[in-house]
Amino acid sequence: MVKKNGARERDRAAALAAFGQRLQQRRQAQALSQQELAERCGLAVNNVQNWEQGRAEPRLLALVALARGLGVSLDVLTGLRTGPRGPGRPRTQ
Repeated sequence: MVKKNGARERDRAAALAAFGQRLQQRRQAQALSQQELAERCGLAVNNVQNWEQGRAEPRLLALVALARGLGVSLDVLTGLRTGPRGPGRPRTQ
């Protein structure tokens, strides 16, 4: 079944908000300001602010820079996985 545009937009907005919350939590857990994270990752601070507020969607290269800057995998940063995966441990959906 194909979702209607309104449902797709709500799903997108919810996903952006959830990503923003994860990004902010990871940044604050390392006691970094938005400016410090932006500098560490080579990104503009206004982008970090927009991502945390769910107003913009980061591109792939920005996601990679954020993950490296925060010392987490893309899976963790994007919410596909919540923690480290040990040998033989199945992926979570």
